[in-house]
Amino acid sequence: MKLIKGKKRLIAVIMMLSLLCACGGSKEPVELFPAQDGGVSTGQSGTVPEDNGPVPTDASAQKAVIEPKNKLYWAPEELETIPRAYFEPAQEQGKLVPFIYNTYEAFTYDQRSVMLEKRAFVYLPYDYDENKKYDIMYFMHGGGGTEAWLLGNRTQVQGFKNVIDHAIQDKRVKPMIIVCPTYRNAGYGEVYVERQDMAMKLCAIYYKELLNDLVPSVERHYSTYAEGKTDPESLKASRDHRCFGGFSNGSVACWYVFAHGTDYFRWFMPMSCGATLQDVELNVIASGLPKDSFFIYLMTGTKDFALACDSAKAQLMKNSPYYQEYSSPSDIGNFVYRTGKGYVHGDIAAREYIYNGIQFFFGYG
Repeated sequence: MKLIKGKKRLIAVIMMLSLLCACGGSKEPVELFPAQDGGVSTGQSGTVPEDNGPVPTDASAQKAVIEPKNKLYWAPEELETIPRAYFEPAQEQGKLVPFIYNTYEAFTYDQRSVMLEKRAFVYLPYDYDENKKYDIMYFMHGGGGTEAWLLGNRTQVQGFKNVIDHAIQDKRVKPMIIVCPTYRNAGYGEVYVERQDMAMKLCAIYYKELLNDLVPSVERHYSTYAEGKTDPESLKASRDHRCFGGFSNGSVACWYVFAHGTDYFRWFMPMSCGATLQDVELNVIASGLPKDSFFIYLMTGTKDFALACDSAKAQLMKNSPYYQEYSSPSDIGNFVYRTGKGYVHGDIAAREYIYNGIQFFFGYG
């Protein structure tokens, strides 16, 4: 459902981030086309990321799937594990390309005085057709990661790229576009950015770059439900087909995108957020939104250090008049909270959360 037009919603004052849980002249942006040599060889084999969390197998999922395996609003009580076979190359393989775009230095963004060139990686599904419309997910990495963390880069594919290929091939999820950016800001150098306090601040204001620069640039070049139109009204009209997710520090970015970007995004996937509840006032944000106009899929692990913070967020939402926990029998609600049994704060857990989340948001209805 579209948001009520013209209705102003209150946005809480963003407080100073605490780490209790750790986790040139003015110019107009000039959009650059993706590098022409950026395709990753589809013959490369990804590897299962290292992690000390459990990775159960599922031999039955290795069988060929003809009909869709799930329906929209599919949220099992226990998160589904990724079949090990999915980390091997699929028969129908998507393409990973670098995407170069211009934005502005983060802390002086509103002045638009220092322009920066940044890179994201874009996943295009097998047999991508510019005449078709695709759902799209923007996903932010965690601390220590880069735009190549989730799917890989020009020379090395991450195993999760193969997982996406299989999930689309086996009709667990519709063919979709995935965009992997970074909150890293070239204006400050890598050593400075690696500081956790700096990373948290960058994540808190990343929504400006996302909404003003990255989303319009990507969706002008690739075929989404915005149909190549990147004016605010067209992007708002296609919000039902757009998701933002993030892991760890990226989850901080996700909550702030929720605070400022519900006009453009309907689906949100925050995972293992190490920030405190005071980062955003969830009740104030949701108070101006129709209950059925957004959905939050919150996930973390039972052995994740962020468990207490995420559980507190979930409890706040359960007690709020503006949120309703999703109920499988009735298919009603605007948030889900799931914990992966035995999962720690690591790569394997993050990838399994994403695997479950995209089936919920962009599965077959």
